[in-house]
Amino acid sequence: MVKTLTLLLLITITSANSQTKCDCVEILNYVSSQIESNSASYAHQVIEYGKKIDYSTHKKSALNLAKKTATEKECLGVIQFYLSYLRDNHQKLEITNSYYPFKTFEDGVAVRKFITQNLENFKIKGTTDKGILGTWCFDPYKTRVLF
Repeated sequence: MVKTLTLLLLITITSANSQTKCDCVEILNYVSSQIESNSASYAHQVIEYGKKIDYSTHKKSALNLAKKTATEKECLGVIQFYLSYLRDNHQKLEITNSYYPFKTFEDGVAVRKFITQNLENFKIKGTTDKGILGTWCFDPYKTRVLF
């Protein structure tokens, strides 16, 4: 059942190119109705523990985000945000090979282009001094490796 749900979810979301417009509200309503009617995690974590109000608030937040999405990539993020409430490793989004705009990872130019366009690169906190292999900052600690 979980495999079927995951497969339907992936087919629904990845049916077109990753940058095309999609109706994220419709997709989120479909996914939430499937979760609410078929998921043991929903029955256990929401109904049994009496967290319908918390769940409803989370779902409304996801719906508000879904109304603002413009691309499928943003919609994938909204669906992942919605699914994060249940904390169930069986209900998740997994990117399939058809999502990537290149045939293999050996195609270095296409992979590099995809990464630079789709991933946010954050600068490392702090600086690396001469003679030090690296400086890693983990709030509130700072670690240096010397060689």
